[in-house]
Amino acid sequence: MGTGKTLAALMLGKLMYDREGWHTVVVARANLCENWRREASGCGHRVVSIFAHAKIPESHNAPYVLIVDECHDMQSMQSIRTKKFMALALAPHCHGGHCYQRHAHEDGQPKNIFPLLKACRHPLGDNQAAFEKRLLRGPG
Repeated sequence: MGTGKTLAALMLGKLMYDREGWHTVVVARANLCENWRREASGCGHRVVSIFAHAKIPESHNAPYVLIVDECHDMQSMQSIRTKKFMALALAPHCHGGHCYQRHAHEDGQPKNIFPLLKACRHPLGDNQAAFEKRLLRGPG
């Protein structure tokens, strides 16, 4: 906390709106949504849609960048929340995803970062079985 992640993410979103006209879509825990609204107002970013994890929309009707706070809550590819997040992240209107968290995954299972890699369109997020096989094999 207190490292400026929220402001940095919003400034990136504002830059992309000013440069490309892309909206900013934020997904955060319900108890953090008001803080995101306050920060967005404070930095002058007016084109921000903020949704709680439990209310992730099916889609967004304009080009956007996606910011996900507390992204470690999106670990299971089977959960409804992660499926909605993934649909939003991989939608044609989404021009990039930025995932933020305060701490590393506490359960120590690196496979849980797969949804985040997929959402950010990282090559390691292309195939979950291959990703997990690579984790078991190790580097090299």
